[in-house]
Amino acid sequence: MIYPSVGQYTEAIKLAEQSPEDYFATLTTLRPVVGADGNPVMSSGNFAVVFKMVDQNDGKFYALKCFTRDQEGRDESYRLIANELQDVSSEYLTKIQYLDKELFVDNNTDDNEFPVLLMNWVEGETLDKYNVNTILIDT
Repeated sequence: MIYPSVGQYTEAIKLAEQSPEDYFATLTTLRPVVGADGNPVMSSGNFAVVFKMVDQNDGKFYALKCFTRDQEGRDESYRLIANELQDVSSEYLTKIQYLDKELFVDNNTDDNEFPVLLMNWVEGETLDKYNVNTILIDT
């Protein structure tokens, strides 16, 4: 499967704001959080891009992870992790949902529906911006 680029996902997320039912299979109440530059708040890495989304019904924030590269066994791994986390109660972990064929992205191929991972949004500093000099080591 050929996955969309970060730019193609960003365009789909922007378009979904106006007609979510055309882009989301089930997450039609989610809208992107937009930054000062007018673009969706997002962060990307080697295998995915994560968008900050808000649920129009309750105002709750979510992280929507969209994959940019194929990884063998990813769908099964995320399903197993999500199932295990359902029964875990911890302030350090968040529940996740792996949704197959959730987001429509026109990427000029026969595959236009892509999986996403939905998680609660957790505020914090990203690892690429975290200053390791602020870590205190108790010896």
